Formats: sequence, structure tokens, C-alpha cells
Amino acid sequence: MQTDADRAERERLLAILDFWHKIEFFIPYDLSSRLVSAEGRTVFWLHAKTLLQDGAALSRPVIPEEKQITGFTLFLSVFSKSEIADIRRRFDRVAADIAEYEDAERSDLDGDTCFASLQLTPLGQPMFETFAVSTLPWALGRVQKFGLASLSHAAFADSKRQLSELLQNFRAQRQLTSSTFEAGSDQPIDAAEILALHELLCDWASFVSRQERPIAAVEIRYRDRAERSDLISLQPQPEDHAPNADDEEDESADGEEDIGILNSFFVEDIERALICVKQGNVPEPLRRYLTPLADEKRVDLYSRDGHRAIVRALHPANLNRGRWLSEPHLAMSLMQQFAINSAIGDRSETGLFSVNGPPGTGKTTLLRDMFADNIVRRARILGGLEMARDAFDGAPRRITFADCSTASISALIPALAGFEMIVASSNNAAVENISRDLPKQSSISKTSSFHYLQTVAHKIACQKDNGGVIKLADGDRPWGLIACVLGIPETAERSRNVSPSWKSPTGRSPAGRAPRSRRPSGNG
Repeated sequence: MQTDADRAERERLLAILDFWHKIEFFIPYDLSSRLVSAEGRTVFWLHAKTLLQDGAALSRPVIPEEKQITGFTLFLSVFSKSEIADIRRRFDRVAADIAEYEDAERSDLDGDTCFASLQLTPLGQPMFETFAVSTLPWALGRVQKFGLASLSHAAFADSKRQLSELLQNFRAQRQLTSSTFEAGSDQPIDAAEILALHELLCDWASFVSRQERPIAAVEIRYRDRAERSDLISLQPQPEDHAPNADDEEDESADGEEDIGILNSFFVEDIERALICVKQGNVPEPLRRYLTPLADEKRVDLYSRDGHRAIVRALHPANLNRGRWLSEPHLAMSLMQQFAINSAIGDRSETGLFSVNGPPGTGKTTLLRDMFADNIVRRARILGGLEMARDAFDGAPRRITFADCSTASISALIPALAGFEMIVASSNNAAVENISRDLPKQSSISKTSSFHYLQTVAHKIACQKDNGGVIKLADGDRPWGLIACVLGIPETAERSRNVSPSWKSPTGRSPAGRAPRSRRPSGNG
């Protein structure tokens, strides 16, 4: 029987998640930060009134003679992030709730954002499979017509399918009107088409900026002309653009997946959490994450009580069982070791531990010892089994993939479960760097001869998207396949294609695999 306290707790959790759910749609893509001048790229703006003149820079870009263009990124329908606040003021009911959040994040409303992005080839040809859209303009248009309650992942998915159809029509029309179009080739995008895409996006989102801003921005990327010795040609990739079986399978699985998400997007995850709370099935890590620690349980580590807490945590009995294979003299600092010991002791009760600190204080470094501890603890359990099959629980279970292929999966015994780790950070690059750095030879001791699937790891590290390979520096050569960068479909697909054993029994990829999206990178 649910008590009043249970109902109050449920409402508290729902209120937090509902607020986050609405806010998530309004997180803008930070175009201003992306377009900061840097080595190897230049940026120019396209204005509606001078589009023909501005568009000439796209068809005839000026770069240093010793450089070569590697590609373009077209950012469509630019508008100011300050328009979020302008529209928010129209909703008096939620103004008070969001005001405090907005004040804390006001700096995020400075600068420009955009509706969508599109990658172009070095010849200026649009690569529509890279099209990514922001949820923000769609949300701004929708709340003005239907209110905040109309925002949901399902509603956005429906609108995204409509946008996909509009883009398909746009592509078909540009092929019909192109006098030079040939099968298997494409023409560079021109100024009129950029304007047409801008108008298409504004109509789709039911939102038009009230401020006079450029309709698009173009980022040109270039580099030194490639030296033949630095690029070793692999087997050439086929030029044929006819869809193969895998392509048809991907496209038929879910059409909406063809359009990526430009800005951070966790709406679907938050909605799943809302369902869990409504059903009364709240995972303990989620409850802990949404629940502030009581004041009496907080410990100031600089106080006398904090000193005693540090001494208790650093007792030798609490040390991690495994250590990363780094140089012996590179030990953890006092506070790094405190965080490791506390996390190991805390995870059995809550499954969640937070480490905070300024950049460069060793937060990611301590994770390596956490990984090592997990590996050693799990290895001890495996070492205690009499036979390899004792690691599995019960008979194998037959599963069927979306392409009707099947596979037998054996479940691990409970003792071998619970060692999984999810590393999350507000800085996605930091998490991605962990997955890139762990396999590198420079991450372990110079005297170590340890290796694990080294050949496969080397192929993943050196292979380029265009089918070539790059020469790796000594420190970048992998010692083993302990991690790889996944996340967006391009990197995940490249890793999957390295080994045929990563495919389903039919030799085809399971259609039920994770959807393609432009979420923050996931790593494995």
C-alpha cells in the first residue's frame, strides 16, 4: 500500500524529471563556439539580401595555395539564442520556474545557434545522409502553437519523419532541375538551394527568427596537401551508390534515423525515467541521482570529521585490487586514491558515485585504476570456477534479430554480473578521450609486454574513413583492444567492420542494433 510519504516522493521525482524533460528541448546548439577561427578552417556568412554574392565564396573558396580543402559544413537558418528568453516570457505559468535556471545559465543564451547542419564534399556537393537538425527551433514553434505540454519525443519523431520526406522531395527536385546531373554524381549546392533549404526548415518548424541574422554560415576545412608516404592506400571502396542489402535493411528499419540530432538530446531517456517513476519501479542509482544528500550526511573534507573520513577511506583494506599498467612511480594522489576507495566501497550500496574537480586534476586518470580493479575482481571469480561453462547460468537462450537471423546467448552467473561501468560527463570529449587513450602504448609502462587483440586494435586505430590508413606514432600504437570509440554511426560502423565476427550469424548486421543518432558519443 502506497503511503503519503511514498506519493510525495513520487511527485518530487516526477517534478524534477518533468522540468528536465521540457528544458532538454530548449538546449541550443552553440554555433558561435563552433565557428571560432582556428588553424585549418575558415568561416563565412551567407545573408539573404546578398546571397548571390556571398554564395560565390562557396563555389570559389579562397584558401592558401599549399592547402587542400577537405570539406565544408553548412549551418542553416542562423538565429540568436536570446530568442529563447523572448518566447519564454510569454508563458507566465512556467516563467517563475525557469527564471532561476535561466539566470544561472544566462551566458548560454549569448551568441548564435542554427536550425540544422549539412556536410558538403570538397567539391561542395551536399551529403544528405549527414543532415542533422536541432530540437530548439521545432520546440519554439510548437510551444507557441500548442503549449509546453505538447513537447514529447513521439511528437518530435513524427515531425522528424515529415522533415525527412521534405528533404527527399528537395533532393528529387534538384536532380530534375540539374542539367548536368548524371547517375552516381551530384552537383554542388548553390545559393538558391541554400535559400530553399532555409525556407523549408522555417516552414517545418513553424518558427521564423524576428531578428535579422545571416540565413547560413559555412565552415571551410583545409589541410596541408597530403604526402603520399603518409597515406597508404587500402582496397578501394566501391563507387557504386546502389543500395546493398545492409543499406536497405538500415533504411527500412526506421526512416527517421536518417536525420541526426544536432544539439544534446536526452528526451527519450528522460521519458523512460518518467515511466519508471510513474510505475513505482525506480532504480536506486536514479533515485540517488535525483535526491540531494541530507545536510547531516555531508562531510567537509577540510574539517576534523573530514580528516577522519579520509583516514578511514585510505585504510589498506580498502585499496583497489587492481592497478593500471602505468609506470610504477605514477601513483595516485591522496585525493585520487580517496575517490577510488570511496567509489569501490559505495558502489555496492548505490551504484552511483560522483567525482568533481577543475580540469587537469586527474579525474579521468583515476578511472584507469577503477577499470583495473573491476577486471581483477572479475578475474578472481572466474579463476575460482572449475570449468569455463560454470560461468554461464542455465541453458542458452535463442534470440531472433529483426532480420530473422538467430543466435544463442548464454547468461552469466550472478556472481559475474555487476562489474559494468557507465562513465558520464558534461564534457563528451573527455569521455571520448578515455576510450581513445586506454588502448595506446603510451598509457602503459614502457617495460610492459602485455597485449590483447593487438592486431585488431591496431587496425581500428590506423584506419581512416576513406579506406586508407595513417602511420601511427610510437606512443599511439595500441597495446590491446580494451576500448574503442563508438557513439555516432560512422565510428561504430568502422569498428564493427574490422572483424566479421561482430556480425550476426547470417553475415549481416542485426537490424535491431542501436539506432543511428547524433547523441553525445558513446564508448566501449
